[in-house]
Formats: sequence, structure tokens, C-alpha cells
Amino acid sequence: MSLSRQKVDFDEIWSQLAACLSGVLALQGTAGMSYMTLHTLIYKLSTAQPVPFTEKLYYSLKEHIENHVVQVKEKVLAVESEILREYAQQWQTFCTSAEAVDAVFRYLNQNWVKKRLDEQSARRAPVRAGAGAATGAGAGGGPQGDIYEIRILCLVIWKVHMFDAIKDKLVAGVLQLLEKERDGEIINPSTIANIVQSFVKIGQIKPNKTLEIYRMDFEPGYCKGVAQYYARESALFIADHGIAEYMKRAEIRIEEEEARAKKYLDSSSFDKVKAEIDNALVASHKALMQIECEGMLKSERTDDLRRMHRLLNRLGLDGIQPMLTALFDYIVATGTDALRALASRTKADAAPGEATEEAAAPPANTAAAKKAAAAAVADSVSAADYVTTLLQVHDKFAEVVTVSFSNDAPFIASLDKACRKVVNDNPVTTSTGRSPELLAKYADMLLKKGASKQTAVSDETEMENKLKQLITIFKYVDDKDVFQKFYSRMMAKRLIWSTSVSEDAEKFMVNQLKEVCGHEYTTKLQRMFTDMQTSVDTDAKFREYLRDKEASLKTEMECLVLTTGSWPITLAATPFNAPDELVQCMNEFAKFFADQFSGRKLNWVHNLGRGDVRLFFTKKRYECNMTNYQMSVMLLFNHGESFSMEDVEKTTALAGSELLRNVQSLVDSKLLKKSGASKKVTPQDEISLNKAFVSKRNKFKVSGVVQSDTPQQAADTRKSVDEDRKMYLQAAIVRIMKARKTLTHNALIQEVVEQSRSRFTPNIPMIKKCIEHLIEKEYLERTSEK
Repeated sequence: MSLSRQKVDFDEIWSQLAACLSGVLALQGTAGMSYMTLHTLIYKLSTAQPVPFTEKLYYSLKEHIENHVVQVKEKVLAVESEILREYAQQWQTFCTSAEAVDAVFRYLNQNWVKKRLDEQSARRAPVRAGAGAATGAGAGGGPQGDIYEIRILCLVIWKVHMFDAIKDKLVAGVLQLLEKERDGEIINPSTIANIVQSFVKIGQIKPNKTLEIYRMDFEPGYCKGVAQYYARESALFIADHGIAEYMKRAEIRIEEEEARAKKYLDSSSFDKVKAEIDNALVASHKALMQIECEGMLKSERTDDLRRMHRLLNRLGLDGIQPMLTALFDYIVATGTDALRALASRTKADAAPGEATEEAAAPPANTAAAKKAAAAAVADSVSAADYVTTLLQVHDKFAEVVTVSFSNDAPFIASLDKACRKVVNDNPVTTSTGRSPELLAKYADMLLKKGASKQTAVSDETEMENKLKQLITIFKYVDDKDVFQKFYSRMMAKRLIWSTSVSEDAEKFMVNQLKEVCGHEYTTKLQRMFTDMQTSVDTDAKFREYLRDKEASLKTEMECLVLTTGSWPITLAATPFNAPDELVQCMNEFAKFFADQFSGRKLNWVHNLGRGDVRLFFTKKRYECNMTNYQMSVMLLFNHGESFSMEDVEKTTALAGSELLRNVQSLVDSKLLKKSGASKKVTPQDEISLNKAFVSKRNKFKVSGVVQSDTPQQAADTRKSVDEDRKMYLQAAIVRIMKARKTLTHNALIQEVVEQSRSRFTPNIPMIKKCIEHLIEKEYLERTSEK
């Protein structure tokens, strides 16, 4: 083959090419010609002397393809009943042959066509300079004028002579086939796929708008067909079968239609088809579904709820909002009913005498009387029963959220919101704010030795699980500072009296609180552990100090040195004279402490002290553990057989209710006897040893009665919470104003509320009073500007 330019006869060579081209277009081969021969002939025409026949070759090729497509169209139209199948087959054949023709005429594409497209682009560029000028297909823009790459030329010819003439019939036919498929009839899916592909591929004529034909001519009809079909079917199905069965049907239909879209459509249509499906199958009937939600919750129809969630969730938050409201209302109602039943059982279990007195009392409708009645209920309800009830409600609906709503974030939020309302405002704690107090009591029951059956644990793992459950409820408490106050008091007693189940359990609980509320919340609790460890070291040094002095103590004593600011304990207001047996020990320890730590002051907290007393007045020897106050009363009997209450008061300096409480505990434990017929100890009584005392245990405690908080102590704790809140709010106000310098009154209140919310729900009047107090103290001042 010679590459030099030659004189050639166009008609002779074209007749060969035309014969070959007809075979290629019909996928019947190249009429015995090799592709090399074809390329050679095209090369000769393109480089002919004196003038190349490239333009004539291009238009001759175009005419030949046009004639072929016209013939194909006549063949397609001839089979009206099978027009879809015939079109699909002819289209598939044409696509394959067009690729082959494009390959054969590659030299023409790469030279003459490319040059003409470039010239065409250059001529049109100034028209839209700087604004994305239209260019030829070979130059990356939309084709203009008569010149196209051979592959695009084939598509243009197919569109003009075939597609435009029958596209309406194609769309209508395809939509009918799709409806038959939805009705369950078996169709040929490749027919639909090929026809839809033709709408997409013909769009390649305009490279910048490749899907324009598909979106204008096919997609709207498809989407309209989807909407009409499912609107009609869904209405009939609901009327015949009800909403529960309909939801099953809707899920099946959605799955089928989405699979159909993936099988036939361009991916750009998926969202539009989904919107039509959702509107026809879900949005149009969402009101009926939403009405059923509450009934499904009550009857625990988890499968139906799961189905409803999946369907309505397709509509976004608007779809599931009524479900969220129904879930919230039902959780609150269920929790309220459960706690109301608990309160009723507690009242029913009250002692008959108490019930009689209560019935005899005159009716009181005052706010104070109602509050007192609510407080009485809160005081009588078992903390274990209260927390167990809350956990049952939470766990039940947490499972519903997991199983039926797939832990969807809005449903978790609805659960949390409802549980927060139940925990903070319920028939047991209404108007008293006792929820955090009851949680603290439950934690104390778990962590203290001698737990009841309700709080007993078999191993460390079970203990951690119960504490985690408690923390689950604690997270919903608004007034976390109240919990902190009661919990720290109870923890202090457990540590001081060595009644903790284990140090590991105590530290685990503190770490859980730290995770929820932050480091600052548990700082003092962690310092308590530090003080306990330091006290062990201090006690060892004290014993070494005694050995070095060769001193001995009449009574063995162990001291806990506690940092005042870290422990929620106060010195008892009641005066107390320590027994002589303790005075020597106290004096020696005070000397040791003064030598070790200069500048520190010791305050003896006798109301929390305890000791072991050996009993020698009984036939059997016993060792009894009791508080310092009880011990001071018992040691009096080393110096006499009986004492009047007046004598006991003079010797111990205990007075009033404190003395009566401690003596009462000793009488109740039968270590002492009293004069008089009444079971209650009175200031006129005389007390004496009960020498007939008998116990099954050699070692026992009598401190249980006085260890528990009195109602007055609990009230004082609540009062101290209000004082702490005032200090916290004042600190927050000062901190905010230091950062902001100037702030409006309402904006300051809002920021204080935001900063305080993590610890408690702040009271607006209290914030205002704190602001006024700081203004009076000249920490703040009002500006003259508004």
C-alpha cells in the first residue's frame, strides 16, 4: 500500500464502500472485504489528487445511513402489534453497527471531521465569548451545523428519521408493559431496557445535555404512571384490607418499584421515582397510619410499628412527627400509671393505725396540706421499688425503640424526653422534687452492707450492672445537685462507718457519675477516697508515735482525719462530753496531730464516731458496736446501777431529742430497761441495765436506728441545696459578666440558665435575686444605657 497521494475514481471506490457499508449496517459482514482494505480505500479518497474527496465521502456516508434508517423505520412500522419488540431489536442492531461504522471511518473522523468541527467552533466562539461558547462534538461542546463525528452522526440520523416519528408510541407502549408487569404479568424486560436506553443514548447528540431527551420525553410519563397506578391500587387495598395489611403491601410495592427503576431507568431518575412512590403509597395515607400508632403501642404490635416507621420515615421528620408525639405521650402515661399504682400500694400497705389517724384527720385542701401529703407519699415509697418501676418503664420502651424504630435518633430523643418528664414529675414526687433523693437512697442501698433482697447482688458484675441501670435513670434527673448532696452524705457515712460493700464498687459509681456530669461534679467525692487512704497512713504514724513515746492508751482508738471542705458533714449542734475512756486517747492524738501538721485545727465529730463496747453484766460475753453517743450512755453504768434521764443529761451533756433518740435505741435493742409503762423514753424515766439480755450473736450492732437520717436532717439537706444554688448562680453571673462586660438583664438570665442546666433547673426569681444581691455588693452595676 502506497501512502502517496494518488488520483482516484470516487464513484468506483464509493460503490465498493457502499456495498460493504450495507453489510456492516445489517450486521452481515463486509462483503468479503477486510477492514484493512476498507481503511485503505477511505485513506485514498481522503488524500486524493488534486483535491481530496473527504467532504463528498462524508455526505455520501450520511445519505447511505439515512436510506438504511428509513428502510428500518418502514420495517418497524409494518409490525404495529410488535412495534416495541421490533424497535428494540433494530435499535440494538443499529447501535452495534454504528460503532463498527465509526471504527471503519476513524481516519475521516480524525482528520477532516475534526478540522471542520474546530473551524466551526472558532466561528461560533465570539458569539458567547467567556460564557461557555458552543463547540463541535469533537472539541468537547455540543454539535452545531451539519458536521458530526460519525458515531454521533448515526444517532442524529436515527433520531430524525426513526425516533422522532414513533417516540410517542414507544412511550405509551412501554408504560403499558410496565403496568402489566406491576399487575403480575410476565413481560420481556430486555425490550423495555433497550427502548429506555435509546432515549438516553440519543441524548449524546448534545454532550452538555445528554439526558435532555430522556427527561423530556420519557421520565415524566414514567413518573406519572407510577403515581396514578399506586394511587388507584392503594385506595382500593386499604378499603378491602385495612391499614395494617396495607403497610405490608406498601413495603412490597416500594421494594418492587425501586428494583424496577434500577433495572430500567437512568440513575438520575431514582430520586424522582422515589418521591412519586412515597407520595402515592405513604404520604397519601400517612394520616391513617399515624392514627393507628397509639393502638399499636398499647397492643405491643412491634412488627406493625417497625413497618410504619420504615414507611413514614421515608417522608422525613414530617412523616414520623406524629409517631414521636404518640410515643412520648404513651411513655409518660405508662410511667405515670405505674408510679401512681406504686403510690397506691404504698398507702394500702400503711399500718392500720396510720390509716385510721389519716382518715380521722379533717380534710385539708390547702396547698401546704397537699404538699405535705405528697411528701408523705414520697417518704413512704421504697427507693428500690421506685427505681425498679422507673427502670421497668425505661427498659420496656428502650426495647420498643430498638426493635420497632431501629434506634432512630428522633425516637431515642422522644424516649429520653418522656423519661425525663416521668422521672422529674410523677405521682410519687410531684411538687416535692424527691426523685434525686430516692435515687441516692437506692444507690446507698446497693452500696451498703446488709442489702435487702431487692438490692442484694451476687457478684461484682451484677453490682456494676445495677449501678449502670441507676445511672440510666440518673441521666434524666434535672436536679442533679440534689442527688449529689444526698449521695455525698450517704457515701460519707458508708466510708466513715465502713459499711460499703467494696471500695471498688464505690469508685465505679463515682466514675460513672464523672462520665455523666464531668470532673467538677465528683471532685469532692474523689477527695473522700483520698482522705480515707491518708487516714490509714496517719493512723500508722500515730501508733509509731505512741511506741516512740512508750505511751499506751486505755482504749484502742482509730481516727479518721477528714478535710472539712470535702466532706458533707457538720459538727453537731448538741454539746457532748466525751467519756473519760476516750478523753486520754483524744488528747494524745491531738498532740500527735499538732506535731505533725502545724496550723491545722482538729474538730471532733462525735455524732459520726462509733466504737465497740464489751458487755460484762450478762451471763454471756458480748461485743456491741454503737455510736459515741450511745457508748457514753452505756459507760455510765460502770459507775452505777441506774440513772435518771436528768443524770444522763448532766453527765453526757446530750439534751433534748438527741438524748431521747440515743437512749431509745438502747432500750429498743434491750440493752437497757426503762421505768414507766410507755414504750417511748421520756425525760422523767429512769434507765438501768437489762441483765437478762440475750442475743444469738456474740457481736452485733445497735447503731442502725440513729444511723438513718431523721426527717429534719433530710429537710436541712434540701435547704442546703438552695443555699448552694444561690452561690452557684452568683458565681455563674460573675463569670459571665467578666467575659461579656456588658449584657442586658434578659440576656444575662438566659446565659445563666444555659450554664446551670447541666446541674439543676434554675429558678428565674432566684436568678433575679442573685443579680440584685451582686448589685448591692457592688460586684455588678446597672448602666445608664438601655
